[in-house]
Amino acid sequence: MRATEFVDEVARNTRLTTPQVEECLRAVRDLCEREVRAHGKVRIPKLVDIKITQVSERIVRNPKTGAEWLEGPSTRLYAKPSPIFTRRVKGEKQSI
Repeated sequence: MRATEFVDEVARNTRLTTPQVEECLRAVRDLCEREVRAHGKVRIPKLVDIKITQVSERIVRNPKTGAEWLEGPSTRLYAKPSPIFTRRVKGEKQSI
């Protein structure tokens, strides 16, 4: 599904206009960015948990060639679906 298709589908299901849905998504994105920058994590209820972690300097190895090198410190962004969302996607019975 493309971004425009996603926005159109949300607009159709909520009876909002396409520009309203786009503005809502922008607001959610901006809020998530601020929260992750300020607190290192954010939870979108019943959908996803997002967090950023610091990765220390480490030696990495290419499994195909065996070549090793030192990779400097970095940050990683992780997203984990909420249990409710996971159950819905898998089609399991919900318990609320």
